[in-house]
Amino acid sequence: MVDAVNTYEKSSRGLTPRMPTEFRSAPASREKAAGVEVNNTDPAKQDQLPKSERSIGAENTPPSSGQQLPTRELVLVTTQLCILVRSGVDLAESIRSVSRRVKHARTRAALNELWREIENGLSFSEALHRQTHVFGPTFAATVTAGEASGQLSSVLNRLKELLRNELRLRNTVKSVLMYPAVLVCVGMMVIGAMVFFVLPQFTKVYQVMERPAPIFTQVLLDVGAFCRSWWWLLLPLIGLAGFAFWRFMQLPIAIRWRDRQLLTFRITARVVQNLLTGRAFTLMGTLLQSGVPLLEVIRLARSTVNNVMFHDLFDELQQEILAGRMTAPLMEHSICVPEGTAELISTAESSGDLGPVLQSIGEFYQEEGEQRLRDLVKVLEPAIIVSMGVVVAGVVLSIMLPLIKLTSVGGR
Repeated sequence: MVDAVNTYEKSSRGLTPRMPTEFRSAPASREKAAGVEVNNTDPAKQDQLPKSERSIGAENTPPSSGQQLPTRELVLVTTQLCILVRSGVDLAESIRSVSRRVKHARTRAALNELWREIENGLSFSEALHRQTHVFGPTFAATVTAGEASGQLSSVLNRLKELLRNELRLRNTVKSVLMYPAVLVCVGMMVIGAMVFFVLPQFTKVYQVMERPAPIFTQVLLDVGAFCRSWWWLLLPLIGLAGFAFWRFMQLPIAIRWRDRQLLTFRITARVVQNLLTGRAFTLMGTLLQSGVPLLEVIRLARSTVNNVMFHDLFDELQQEILAGRMTAPLMEHSICVPEGTAELISTAESSGDLGPVLQSIGEFYQEEGEQRLRDLVKVLEPAIIVSMGVVVAGVVLSIMLPLIKLTSVGGR
């Protein structure tokens, strides 16, 4: 723990580790010997050169924007770089090779910018730190640790697995929640169709029969008539109410209340706890094994979890580490992590094997969270279907039963 703090203090004073020589860009003479021509022409003169002699990225390469690259693109880039570096290909040439293969315009622009920075003498990590807004701080910190330890290929492999797990988790959550969302939309459309198209027909029937409708039936008919007459006012009011609610939920007090409820509400607590803890611990374990200082690991994990209760937990963890105390007692009383996590963390801190243990715990909780989410959705799906059926059946019966009764009485 003390070593991690010392390492963090060194890095905070600006002592950036230099890249091992095997990961620096090759000099121009070596590239020429390998049959690769290096073009150092002034960018202002690029347009005067033949198309075949222009340098990489000089043509059809938009400047990299401030938005971070999609996770899928990061996975693709990291996987290809890992394979090329492991095969012994020079780092600069690997980046240039990957930039030629990608189809995403911003990814290609960012890689070309990295290649130019490395060709100008910067290390890979220094070039990445200039584009943290594109690749993310986690990517840059992990590569920095890999260069310092001389194990860039192994670190890239860990980073690739981390990004793939994150992408898989996102896709799983989206696919699991898609069906309930579709059911809700279909239910709203069915109710809207009944209000605007079905109820008016029954209103005409009661008018023709000149019989008063039952109270509940009349209420439904009046609500339908009101919605059809004032829809032009109701829609903006609903939109305004939705916007006001959204703005209210952006307030710090509302965000804190929402995040706390997600972690304490009986139905969602275990799902949210497992998913967020799994993501944070997997990232922390991967970064620690890659050589990133512990305090920097906590800072990066804090930035990846979108929950203020976890932010408070990570802030308290930093204070405990700076004070030289163990972190397990703090987790034991936290609502953020599942029960039993503190004992595992305490054992790992005592043995000095925190990185692998955190990664194992994170992977376990990620799988557990995904399974609990699937189980929750399995309960929600029939509940939504039954609720839709009850609403539709209630509307139909409240209209049809009085009509059947009136018809039978008229027949007599």
